[in-house]
Amino acid sequence: MTLDAAGTGSQGPSLAVLLDRLPERVLCYRQRDRVIHYVNAAEAAEYGRRPQELIGYRLDDALGPTEASRLASHAGDLTQQEPVRSTITREGDRWIEWVDQLLVGPEPAVLAVGRDVTEREDAVRELAASEHRLRLVLDAAPVGMALVDLDGTLRQVNRALCRFLGRSEDELVGMSSLDLTHPDDVEADLAYRRSLRDGEPADDTLAKRYLRPDGSVVWGMLKVSLLTDEAGEPVQMVGQVVDMTEQMQREAELQRAAATERAAADRLRELDETKNTFLSAVSHELRTPLTSVLGFAKLVRDRHHELPPDRLASSLEALARNADRLAELLADLLDVDRIMRGRSLPLRSGWVDVAEVVADALTNVDLQDRAVTRDLTPVEILADRAKLERVVINLIANAVRHTPEGSAIEVTVASTDGGARLTVADRGPGVPDELKAAIFEAFDLGPNEAPHVGGTGIGLALVRGFVELHGGGVWVEDRPGGGAAFQVELPRHPPAGGGR
Repeated sequence: MTLDAAGTGSQGPSLAVLLDRLPERVLCYRQRDRVIHYVNAAEAAEYGRRPQELIGYRLDDALGPTEASRLASHAGDLTQQEPVRSTITREGDRWIEWVDQLLVGPEPAVLAVGRDVTEREDAVRELAASEHRLRLVLDAAPVGMALVDLDGTLRQVNRALCRFLGRSEDELVGMSSLDLTHPDDVEADLAYRRSLRDGEPADDTLAKRYLRPDGSVVWGMLKVSLLTDEAGEPVQMVGQVVDMTEQMQREAELQRAAATERAAADRLRELDETKNTFLSAVSHELRTPLTSVLGFAKLVRDRHHELPPDRLASSLEALARNADRLAELLADLLDVDRIMRGRSLPLRSGWVDVAEVVADALTNVDLQDRAVTRDLTPVEILADRAKLERVVINLIANAVRHTPEGSAIEVTVASTDGGARLTVADRGPGVPDELKAAIFEAFDLGPNEAPHVGGTGIGLALVRGFVELHGGGVWVEDRPGGGAAFQVELPRHPPAGGGR
């Protein structure tokens, strides 16, 4: 196959002349043996020859064995369907892109066109090298980094971010940043991104929580920068995340420690106030019978020979009564102390009638002229009579303190499926809901202005301790019509070894 090499004619320049004027390199060689049929001036110049000198020249002779074999295989695979981009070769400091087309005829030939693509290839390779360097920088960065679309889709992530989030690069690319954000921080994240796009960020950074696949939570300080196009319009975002998990944990621990310290300080103040109130109350409670004991003791000691028998007997009775009161107060203190320390108290159990115990207790407590209405149903239970009587006495004494003059105290004993229920109700100011549990704590007298306080602060604590020792329960309710109703439930049989 040959090309017309004539210069010009009536139809204009010949094909050969036109091809010689092209900056691209053109040659035509036989498919079978790669013998050259035609070269243009640009191709011949590469060999330092004139085009006519290369006609009949075999391309394989100018190539090494490997390249010759590759060219033979490539030429043999060509079809007439469409041009084929064969390769880009490096020739000196230039890159040449070859496009081949099979020419079908009696002797098939290959038309090859080579174009200098050095500028393009250098740019492509420089871009690839730049991306490689960027990748190295990203992976070497100690903080997490990501290239993110405006809708929050991750397009590129570095190793630090993968480690931080506990996911591989393949997992992260294509995910939405919101899928990685703790649900409670999603709104803050969206607001931060909106402020960036609007050009009015409230803060340069955002502290937020991220979720790992195992469900654990990590803290990160996020800083986002916008990437813009030539017109200044945002196209993507670059996010940087600094791991703040340990710092936030330390801050949380410090806050917890500070809160614990404040609570401890508050508790110490409460205990100090409770101590002062308790000491004042106990001093008052002890001072009254102690003063009587001292007074009657001195009277008997100094004037017993002058006193008529009935006055002497009444003085000795008052002396014994106040001494018994002192003994009861000290016994209460010791028993409450044992209960608070978790030390066991023995139960000397026997069958007792709760109604009978209540009736006896009513004769042994100073009612201070308060009226008592009673509805006592006989109920026998297995209990420590002495401790049960102290429960009743403390509840009635508490009711006396809070029942106004002219009002009655109501005492009821009723049978239940499991044992007995004792109710002691007064017509006082009642017990606020926030104090209904606290008043059974030892030495907890409540605030000074609160209703239903007084005494030493141990009576109701002793009631609870003795009731629980029997396996029962005690609580306070609002009495219909005003006042407080203290309820005690006792089982028919106390648990083995007591209720504690």
